[in-house]
Amino acid sequence: MRKWWQFVLVIMFLAIAGVVAWQLLSPREPLYQGKRLSQWLQGYTAGTESPEIDEAVRKIGTNAIPTLLRALRVNGTATSRTISLPPLVRVDLEFVYIQNMQGQKGFEALGVEARAAVPALIEIYEQNICLSSQTGAAAALAAIGPEAKSAIPSLILNTTNTSPAVRAVAVATLGEIHCEPERVVPALVQSLSDPDKEVRLFAAFSLRAFGADAKAAIPALIEALRDPFNQVRGNAAWALGEIHGHQESAVPALVETLRDTDSLVRTRAANALKKFGADARPAAVALVELLADPDEQVKESALQALRAIDPEAADKAGTR
Repeated sequence: MRKWWQFVLVIMFLAIAGVVAWQLLSPREPLYQGKRLSQWLQGYTAGTESPEIDEAVRKIGTNAIPTLLRALRVNGTATSRTISLPPLVRVDLEFVYIQNMQGQKGFEALGVEARAAVPALIEIYEQNICLSSQTGAAAALAAIGPEAKSAIPSLILNTTNTSPAVRAVAVATLGEIHCEPERVVPALVQSLSDPDKEVRLFAAFSLRAFGADAKAAIPALIEALRDPFNQVRGNAAWALGEIHGHQESAVPALVETLRDTDSLVRTRAANALKKFGADARPAAVALVELLADPDEQVKESALQALRAIDPEAADKAGTR
């Protein structure tokens, strides 16, 4: 019995010693308006905007990077004091998620100013400590944008990951970085036929970001206009409009999509045809018919598209 208590005391001593050592040896945090950065970060919550905290992070600038990286590295072996303890200690998964989220939001506030952190963020992403850590690292890379292009090989590799969530994050991040279309566009085209609808949705959305550099994706996007998931169809139409190439095949496909059962898809198709301008004149008749659509947004999009494609037809339709 006495030995058991001795073991417990040793564990407690090691834990206390670890806390003290962590507090003494950890880098001093930067301050803004008298508050430590970690105190500012505690104000972040998922799914909400925090302009005051974002401003504090931006004022601290690149000095915030070490603290934000530590937040993204917090994993299942961490406690609420962000130190590693024996397996007997209960893992606080909610704390892990919150820390990773705070690191992600801090990097999103810094944006391209955090470019120096790209190598470390790629390392965290590849380590896949946990899903929230990897997702946070990917979001940070996305916020940095083209300056994070060295992450592209790792992201492309994960477009074929066994986890749908990991594939979706990789595909979305490739669109936000939007560099090296000769390597990225083929991977996104492949993802348009992914079995997971979220992956297909992000693939179409990411192709939109490449504009004319994604012309090779047009046949696959036309096929995606028949996807069973309405948001995939809508994003495919959106992407075709941003690419606005191969009008001989894209315009007829978009005209057919004007008859989609979903109002969002019809709106996106009309907006896409607008991008083609006079090259989409064969769509004029279908757009005039769409002016009788029961959805107000669809009607407005159809009218705007007509004005860009055939102003005379738009004027006549407007007098009815």
